[in-house]
Amino acid sequence: PMGMGGAFVAVSNDANALFYNPAGLADNSSIRASIFPLEIEVSENSYGMYKDAADVDFDSEQETAEFLRDHIGDLAHFNLSLVPSFSMPRFAFCAFGIARADLQAHDRQYPKLEIQGVNDFGLGAGYAHPLMDDSLLIGASLKYLFRRSIAEVYTVTDIADSDFDERIDDDLEDGHGILLDLGVIYKLTSLGFTDTRVGLSVNNLIGSKLGDAQDLDDHVDIGIAQELDLKATNLTLALDYVDLFSQLGDDDDFAKRVRAGAEVELMKFLEVRAGVYQGYFTA
Repeated sequence: PMGMGGAFVAVSNDANALFYNPAGLADNSSIRASIFPLEIEVSENSYGMYKDAADVDFDSEQETAEFLRDHIGDLAHFNLSLVPSFSMPRFAFCAFGIARADLQAHDRQYPKLEIQGVNDFGLGAGYAHPLMDDSLLIGASLKYLFRRSIAEVYTVTDIADSDFDERIDDDLEDGHGILLDLGVIYKLTSLGFTDTRVGLSVNNLIGSKLGDAQDLDDHVDIGIAQELDLKATNLTLALDYVDLFSQLGDDDDFAKRVRAGAEVELMKFLEVRAGVYQGYFTA
């Protein structure tokens, strides 16, 4: 889905529906198993910061401070996810492991490093059912989630301390919960819009409080997708708006809430995806 910029609310028709819109499971017509679907995200600044960090003695407060000043405002983002799954018509099951880290330096005079990190592990399952001659799809999914998270700001003195690794471990918070998602997809064929779908998903309806770990916010997402038969190939276009009621934090930047993507089927076994996620190109 991230290959399409995460625009999947109205596209979902496989095990990814467990995370984007469980209603899409009713449109899955085959049995599929995915054993090692590894996805990696790395920001543009990550490699440069990593390369510079390799030459820094972080036991030295002077070198640590110089490194942070050189990267004031740079965001190092890393995300790794592994989600093996099994899906069949109307039903899907998955296990998942997701690790995300964001590091950013602040304050040129008194440099500090902000660390935001989340490790998620869990299991998920969902079921969907078609209604109105398959024009209306409704679905629900449940996920058990165990989370370790950190959200801290460290000074140069903190980082240069010999016990910094132990402090990081102490600052990690644990939590768990059972999450419920609901979704609906409506096919507009009866209204004269051939192969057009609109979707709506309500995410983390219950279970979003995760104890000491970082909580998950409930949110509502909407999307529209259009499939085009181009004779030689098939093209799918999708557009989502995430967090319809601004429940995810205080950032109301429109561009960060829009997801857009396209998928081209070149052969029966080869699909090419591209999209825009929070203003950044994905493929």
